[in-house]
Amino acid sequence: MASGKNLFGIFGIVAAIVVSTFVIGLMFSTNVFSENSLTEWKTDTLCSYNAKSNTTPEHSNCVKLSNVIMVSSSKNFVFVSTKDAESGSISLYVIDLQDKNLMDNKFIYDKEVTPVIKYKNVISLTGNPTAICADGNLFAYGTSNYDFALFDGSTRVKGKNLGGKIGACDINGGNVATCAGNNVYIMDSQGNVKWNKEVKGCKNVKILNNDVFVGADDGFFVFSMEGTNIFSKNINVKSVTGTDKIAIASSDGIYIYSENSNSLNLLINDSAVVGIAGLNKAIAYVAPSTLRVISYNKSIIYEYAMKPNEHIVSISGNKNHAVILTDVKDPDTIVAEVIDGEISSIKKTTVDDINNKVKFYLAKDEIMIASFSDNAIAFKNFVGISANESIAKGEKILNAITSIGAADAEKKGIVDLLKEMKKEYNEGNYEKVYEIAKNLKTKEITIGNSYVSEEKSQTDNLLEMASEKGMILTTGIKLRYDNAMEEMLTGNYKSAISDFKEVRTETEQYVRDNVLVLLKDVELRKSALDKFAEPTGNITTLDEKINSEKDYVNAFTLLEDVKELEGLTKERTKELFDNAEKAKKEAITPWLIFGADVRDIEDKIQEAHIAESENDYEKTIKTLSEATKEAKDYDVISKAQDVCVIAIIVGIIVLIILFIRRPKVKKE
Repeated sequence: MASGKNLFGIFGIVAAIVVSTFVIGLMFSTNVFSENSLTEWKTDTLCSYNAKSNTTPEHSNCVKLSNVIMVSSSKNFVFVSTKDAESGSISLYVIDLQDKNLMDNKFIYDKEVTPVIKYKNVISLTGNPTAICADGNLFAYGTSNYDFALFDGSTRVKGKNLGGKIGACDINGGNVATCAGNNVYIMDSQGNVKWNKEVKGCKNVKILNNDVFVGADDGFFVFSMEGTNIFSKNINVKSVTGTDKIAIASSDGIYIYSENSNSLNLLINDSAVVGIAGLNKAIAYVAPSTLRVISYNKSIIYEYAMKPNEHIVSISGNKNHAVILTDVKDPDTIVAEVIDGEISSIKKTTVDDINNKVKFYLAKDEIMIASFSDNAIAFKNFVGISANESIAKGEKILNAITSIGAADAEKKGIVDLLKEMKKEYNEGNYEKVYEIAKNLKTKEITIGNSYVSEEKSQTDNLLEMASEKGMILTTGIKLRYDNAMEEMLTGNYKSAISDFKEVRTETEQYVRDNVLVLLKDVELRKSALDKFAEPTGNITTLDEKINSEKDYVNAFTLLEDVKELEGLTKERTKELFDNAEKAKKEAITPWLIFGADVRDIEDKIQEAHIAESENDYEKTIKTLSEATKEAKDYDVISKAQDVCVIAIIVGIIVLIILFIRRPKVKKE
């Protein structure tokens, strides 16, 4: 358990309990207490005396607590039982939990003055305390002298000697159950015994769901509130606990009692179970080196393993909190908060002074009370602490919705809920604060999601436009979008809005950069293709708007123009390539005899292909034009050569004909 500095703060005054002046041992012989009034509520400084203190107890100005031997708590009270070192008298102090000083405090006399608290001193009883139990304003106190006293918070009601050591007790709905020796007793709120049953070595008793559950040396028993025996099983019971279901720690593991079938079902098989705490929709249990929280469907919700040679000593708790005590400094304690069967938080504490560890403690009804070796008493009101934290969270919610630009009416709704939470908190209605906090959270989600959804919608529209135009977004933009979605789901609305805006800005810049590249390409096409200049006449104007006004809608419109121009350019260049190839083919095909040497033309066509791949449209067209012209020139030359050859052939033929038909010369 943490020291005053780390676990509960330094609040305190610690000193020894004043021996109560009233001893009523004679009353026990009558088997019934006389009804008399308890000490009225006092407002004073509660402390314990530490021998190392420089101030003597006589001048401590506090109600002195000494030799604390038992602590307990309920929703309304904290109980501190003490034993005077000299006289052996037992006293019980009842402390009002409505006192705000008990929210999260430790009372240590020799370090710091403790705030004043409200308490009562119950008339002393004989015998060491063996059991304390409470529910609301009703609480009971059992002693080693077999005496059992029942109180209603203001007057003593009844007291009886039950003929056996009071081993355990429980109060629920005005019914009181107690183990006394080999018997279990059920009483009403006035201390009248309704019935009792004999069980061997009664050691655990619990009232839940209008039934009585008993753990004894000879097994586990279930009785109705009328005393009917509902179920029994001969098992080795270590402890019985439960918030909404009864759980039994046994020598072979943990069982859950089923009310529907009146049977025990093994939840987990583990013979090393040290202790258990029945929570809402879950069971927390500890083995020597392991803490586990397990749901009723046997799934492990949380698990914590100690380091080698470190051990868990015990566990205590119910409802939403379980407190685990260890034998080491770090962690000294582990506080597990479980809400609706799910882990809400895990808090670990560390002590500065290992000698100041806890002697004993109890966590019940969302209250923890612990006693230290120097008689210091520590208190933690988990519900109150959560209520206070809920108000702090509410303030953050108000700031959060203000920062995202929420309307005045929306902010007023949050402000009104905050005022209501603070009012209930000041009146000690901590559970009401929690209920209001859930309503406030719902409002925050509604308001936050509406503003984030608007930003998300704008962003999605832009991303959809980019996708439709074939824009492949960068990894950075995608990651930022995913981060914005995660922040929206976790309620970090301001960051989500900021990230969605960043996504739009980055997407717009990305589109702009791509469009500007296209614009340069367009200008090259324009200068190369005068034929298609008219359909792209708005490009220059769009270029100016994109650069000056960041008109990204027009940028997307421009993409359509660029696509059209790209198609026209492809048609034009294909036409030019076809013409060049046709001219080359005509040049290389002989008309009669000769064909042109087109190797340089093929080189030019290849050069044009390279220029096209580099978007150098002017060079593409120029090179293709040159290749086509050269091919045609070569074709003319080849045909001229063929004409010449034909002419020569014709001339030769003519000469031959003329030679043949020449006039013959007569010989004389």
